[in-house]
Amino acid sequence: MPIRSQILGLLLCLGSLSAAPTAERIDLYYGIAEGNYLIGDLSGAERGIEQILRIEPDHIPALTLKARVLLDARQAEAALEAADRAIELAPKNLRHRLLKALILGHLQRRGEA
Repeated sequence: MPIRSQILGLLLCLGSLSAAPTAERIDLYYGIAEGNYLIGDLSGAERGIEQILRIEPDHIPALTLKARVLLDARQAEAALEAADRAIELAPKNLRHRLLKALILGHLQRRGEA
């Protein structure tokens, strides 16, 4: 497929976002952010996550992904803040606590982990 067609398709998709309901936009941004994370584009993932958190500051999956991205970017203190916020919002989710323990391990705070 020619690159012009791909760009046109992307522009049409992005243009329709203004009319899309908020939940659908968040899902789209999350999918893009997660895809960027999976291919190793941490800055692209972070941009997508920030878009989500502007719309919905307490979006738990975005906070969790943000913690993972920041940890991979060697920003463990910021990752810890995101993990703590996710725990605060969903205290019974053990995956968030496991992520926090992993982050604390990177910060050489194994006793707290």
